[in-house]
Order: sequence, then C-alpha cells, then structure tokens
Amino acid sequence: MKKFFLPLIFLFSLASVFPQVENVSIDNSVYSFLKRMKVKGVIESIHDDVPNMSRREINEFLDTIRTKQHLLTNTEKERLQWYTEKFSGITAGSGVTNLFGGSDILQNIEDIASDKIKYLYAYNDSVLSMYAEGIGSLQYGHRLKPDVNNAAIYDIGFRVQGSITENFGYMLHVVKGLATGNQDFATVVDPRLLYNFKFVENIESTPSYDYTEGYLKWSARPKNGMEFLFEVGREKTRFAQGYNANLVWSGEHASPDFIKFQFKYGPVRYTSYQASTVGRFQQIRDDNYTKYLAANKFQLHLPNLFDLSIGEVIVYSDRGVDLAYLNPLIFYKFAEMSLQDRDNGTVFFDFQSDFIPNLEIQASFFLDENILSNMADLERFSNKTAYQIGAYWYTPINDLVLIAEYTRIRPYVYTHTNPKNTYTTWDNPLGHSIGPNADQIWLKAEYALNRKTNLFATYSFTRKGQNIHDEDGNLIFNAGGNLFEPHIGNVDPEHVSFLSGDVYHYTNFEAGVSIEAVRDLTFILSLKHNLSKQVATGATEGVTWVNFRFLVEY
Repeated sequence: MKKFFLPLIFLFSLASVFPQVENVSIDNSVYSFLKRMKVKGVIESIHDDVPNMSRREINEFLDTIRTKQHLLTNTEKERLQWYTEKFSGITAGSGVTNLFGGSDILQNIEDIASDKIKYLYAYNDSVLSMYAEGIGSLQYGHRLKPDVNNAAIYDIGFRVQGSITENFGYMLHVVKGLATGNQDFATVVDPRLLYNFKFVENIESTPSYDYTEGYLKWSARPKNGMEFLFEVGREKTRFAQGYNANLVWSGEHASPDFIKFQFKYGPVRYTSYQASTVGRFQQIRDDNYTKYLAANKFQLHLPNLFDLSIGEVIVYSDRGVDLAYLNPLIFYKFAEMSLQDRDNGTVFFDFQSDFIPNLEIQASFFLDENILSNMADLERFSNKTAYQIGAYWYTPINDLVLIAEYTRIRPYVYTHTNPKNTYTTWDNPLGHSIGPNADQIWLKAEYALNRKTNLFATYSFTRKGQNIHDEDGNLIFNAGGNLFEPHIGNVDPEHVSFLSGDVYHYTNFEAGVSIEAVRDLTFILSLKHNLSKQVATGATEGVTWVNFRFLVEY
C-alpha cells in the first residue's frame, strides 16, 4: 500500500491535540469495520442502537484495535491503517490536499484521483477544527424487466463540520439534486425520493430534490468513563437494535429534527430525544401539520456479557411541545394516561449479546399502546406487538460476515385512532418498513476481498396481509395491514388473525460489489430483483435492474 503519511505514531499523538467532538455520519463505512471488530471481540460494545459516534470516540476504538493487531487479518490491518489516517484530523502535509488551501491548484485537482485525504478547505489547531468537503453522487438504474427503462439521480452539495474546544461540535450539510428518466422507477432506485417534499410536490420542469442536515452539539467528560451529551439539530440516526431495520426508529425515513440528551457512566447509558416530524403529504398546504416524538431509553451495559435496554416512544400532535415529556425521569406511558390518553404510546425492550466469540445475537420486543390488558389473547386487535431476532456471525473464513434476521409485526401495530398520531413520518413507519400484519426473513453475506473491495449479497422474503377494498376504494375488511386505517370499534372485528386479509409475498434480492477505488471515490455496482405475488390469485409483478452508484467526497 502506497504511503503518503508520516509514521502513524506521530499521527496518533497529533489527533489527541485536536478537538474531535463532531459526529461521523452513520453511513460511513468505518461503522461496518467497528462492528466486525466488536463481534470478533477486539473491542467492546459500540452502542449501535444509538450509533452516531464522535470522531474522538472512533479514534479511541481505533486506538484499542491497534493494540491488538495480532488478532487481525491482513485486510483488517490495512483497513485499520486506512481509517486511522482518515480520522487523524491532519489537515496539512504530503498526505493531505486542500483544493482552496494549497498553493498549486493544478496539483490539488490531480490529487482527486489519489489516496490523499481531500478537503475543499480544512483547518485544525488546539481550539478549532473545520473540515469543508464537497459531496456528490450519481445513481443510475437500468431496468431490464418487465421492460427496458432507466432513471438517473444525481446531486451535488457540501458539508462543513468540526469542533470548537473540547466540548462543542457542529455540522452543516446541504445537497441539491435532479431525478431524470422514468419517475416511478426513480423511486424504486432511490426510495428516499418518496419522502422528499420537492420531488413529491413535483411542480418544476425537471423533478428535483434537496436534503439538509445540521446540528450543534455539546459534550463533556467530567471524569474518566463519564460523558454528558446535548445536541440540537437534524441528522440521520437510529434508535434500538436491528441489523437491517429495527422496530423503533429505523433511520429509513425522513430524518426528524431533535433535541438529544445522553448520559453514560460505567454500566449505565441513558438517551432521550424530543423530536418533531411531519404527517402525510397534502396538496393543500394548510392541511399539513407537525407531529412530535418523545423517546427515551435506559440501557445496562455489562462488558463481555450483554447490553439490555428498555425504552419508550410517544407520538403526539395538535398542540405544542408537552412539558410532561420534557421530564427525563418519568415513565412516559403512565404520563400519557395522565394527560387523558390522547397520544400514541409505545414501549420496547432490546438485547444484544457480547459473550459468544465471533457470534452476536440481538432481540427486540415492541409493545404498541395497550400493554396491560388482554396480553394473553394474542388474536385480539389491541394486542399490537412485534418482535425481532437476529444473529451476526463473523465466520472462520477470514473477512466473511453472515447476518440473519427475522421480524414479525402483528396487525394494527404503528396505527392510531387519531390519524395524526400514527407511528410514521410522511407515509413511512418510523420503525420497520414492512409495517403491520407482516413478517420478514432477511439474510446478508458480505466478504471483504481486500482493503478497497467488498462483495455483498442480500435476500429478503416478506409476507404481508393487506386490507381489502372494493373497486371504489371503500374498505371491506380491515386486516390491520394499513398504517392509516386503524381499528374502528363496533365496525371492525375484535379478533384478527396474523396474515389475514389479502396476502402478498415479496421477494427481494441484490448482489454486487463496492469499490473505494481511491480515497473518498466509491463505486457500487449491483443487480437487483424485486418480485411481488398475490397469494389468492397467483398474480405476480417483478422488476429487475442494474444499479450503479458513484459517491464522491472532496
């Protein structure tokens, strides 16, 4: 591997001098590397139920891994060095290029195709760090079946992030893009378009979209092993365990705006969110509204044994922020009852093992609304429960990961009698994307061929019971399968079987390769196939396409 950098030990000593409080996006590939190291037993829990880590925390994990290099494969050692260089915080020298900060513009442009760390502009000292990067992506889908068609989705933007002293972090992220070609197919290629206002509104000559995120963050460590964190902003995150998607806050939806508080000390971890999002898209803007989320989670972390958590999420609307939910030390569900039971209250439990070498087991249980009455009557409509169990195996075949996950969600989960309080943002569940009255088996294999290249394949099989409507769209039978059609007393049956209604089977498959050809220039090529089958009639619909993505950060 070609070297551009000073000896690594020098980089490590410098990194500790720079402020490093800013978060690293959860889409960064370093999280996948840290997950492998956790399951392998090289490092402890990486709290991927609340995954957003600071640059400082990532460097601390990399420091620990570096002390145990004798346990690593050659590919793991190469990736360790790669990420160590990336997160070192170095902004100048022979291994770094600044497009607008260097003396030779032509050389800086030439460096785009190099393994140097690249910035539009960067600055770092003992008080302030700032990293400005240009970001862009091109995604192209070429449909092969049932007919030949295509969609191209491309955007450009920037991200500025960094820290001020040892306590304050910040980030601003802006992207603007266009979607050309077949618009229906574009939402298959990139489902994020389904919850982007500019794209859904569709009043411009060329469909466009935009995304923006940002935050201000305060973090303090008053003593060894203790941390307080306070953050205001918007960024992609998850809340609860899950390999593909979790039951609580999956991140596969529009990112809510939030105020976040977190405390960690010894075996105790506590996280609280006060967040807001929007309801379903309405053509009449006066019909749009804001809904609020109040979430908290208490976790017990026992090193080398397990992480065990209990948490709550309340969804409410039609009023401002409720002071009851601002209380960090209160049981939300009982508080919701004291507020006259107007809101959508949920409780969840999750578990992640840490005691089997190379094998991790996760499990989650989700209770929606009525958690005390009729729990033994599993067919009753009010028994709105879901569970998930999965395993992550870092196999004896070096650098190969196998993941399996099963999810089962009973009818009416995520629904609410007040349509503004559904457990959703836009038309999407905050939790698992399969929604109520459904189950899914999800499998993934990923092989790290070398430092630059990953081979991967995913497969899922989903069964879902849909509500039955007549030709005019009127509801005939409510199977509890629609997020926005709750149970109606004295109309819908008191008991509903799992997977009743109009049952569909969905099969999804993807296989491909991801290559970071040079630093921060990534190519992903895959073949995808989606198939849906209506069980009652045997009718099928399928789409097969080649998907290409190109991602750049400079």
